[in-house]
Amino acid sequence: MFLDGKITLLIDRDRTMIRIEDAKSGITFIEVILTPEQTISALSRMGNTPCQFELHQSQDIGKTYQWKELEFEIPDSWTHGHDKELEELANTIAEPGWKCDGYFQRHNTFFQRDKKWYARCNIQRWV
Repeated sequence: MFLDGKITLLIDRDRTMIRIEDAKSGITFIEVILTPEQTISALSRMGNTPCQFELHQSQDIGKTYQWKELEFEIPDSWTHGHDKELEELANTIAEPGWKCDGYFQRHNTFFQRDKKWYARCNIQRWV
């Protein structure tokens, strides 16, 4: 299987970082960090240089990323700074398959309507 993607190489004195991103989903799904010795070995065409890598969201590779905004009423019991509580609430309100991104620090995240407080967040999914 071939996918379109993007690769980033960040090489400095202490380490080399390689990131591979799936162009369709926008997911950086592999991050490799090499020591200087491993970098030299790989660039010297030494096959099978041992390394460690981190794999992210492999189940979403090749899928299309979608997002939209969700607005919901904040319960009176909520106190500012408890973003995890808001994330859980947003996930229960969102349509099936959509998940809150958990970021509540945007401009105008919190607002008042009809004397009640509301929150605004992005929900996302890969299809």
